[in-house]
Amino acid sequence: MTTTLEDKIVRDGERVRVPLWLMDSLQRSVRAHAVQDGFGKPAGQRPGFVYVAGLDNAPCRDAYEGYEQFLSDAWKADNAGATGNENPPANAYSAYVDQLGDAWRAK
Repeated sequence: MTTTLEDKIVRDGERVRVPLWLMDSLQRSVRAHAVQDGFGKPAGQRPGFVYVAGLDNAPCRDAYEGYEQFLSDAWKADNAGATGNENPPANAYSAYVDQLGDAWRAK
């Protein structure tokens, strides 16, 4: 019997039954990546933030630094001339007034 990749994909609304002994091995792998509190101790039933032990935060840190750089350089761009909106607040207000004036019409 030949199975395709489409046969192996679980679609929306479908269920997969997993034997208990397979779920136990999953629990062991989850436990290996246990969460810790801010002091590096195992997180229990205490309120507060938790962190995954041994997680590499480099991609998150790089993305955040890129976002900060974008925000810090945003004022340097000449956005008003690029879009043709010489007076953005007035244009935004007129668009708002137009939207309110047409709100009663059926869509």
